[in-house]
Amino acid sequence: MSQQAKREYLAQILERYWNSNKTDKGLILDEFCKVCGLSRKHAIRKLRRARNRQLYGVRPGPRPKYDQAVQDVLVRLWLAMRKCCSKKMVVAIPKWLEYSSSWEIMTDEVRAKLLEISPATIDRVLRQPKRQMQIRGISTTKQGSFRKTKIPIRMHFWDINEPGHMQSDTVAH
Repeated sequence: MSQQAKREYLAQILERYWNSNKTDKGLILDEFCKVCGLSRKHAIRKLRRARNRQLYGVRPGPRPKYDQAVQDVLVRLWLAMRKCCSKKMVVAIPKWLEYSSSWEIMTDEVRAKLLEISPATIDRVLRQPKRQMQIRGISTTKQGSFRKTKIPIRMHFWDINEPGHMQSDTVAH
């Protein structure tokens, strides 16, 4: 039985379950467990959860404390500070805010929130911009055994005591 079919079946028996007496509830619960393949306790939890959703709706989660304006200013400060770590940023933000008052997105509310932000919250807010600005694929070398066999490495010059001799490889660092 698919998850969608189980949800539809749950919606069908929900009203009948809550409007019946104790013995009928036990029979309906047994039937629900057999049809859906659930344990009795899990089925009871599902019925209660579905009833609460029916009565109270889906409860919203906590509202974010730092809105988009704070996040935009924080990203702008992070870039101006040359992408420093969050612990250093917390110490530097009050000093930077003295000189960033001319920004059009800086309000007193944003300023107050930036002054009380923690390093962990800064890391959470900057997680997405850090991922977007991450540099990938900067290496110019490719792996393979072809280069290993074609580049000769001379081992007979390994013990040189006088200056003026040098040996290097062409790997890009």
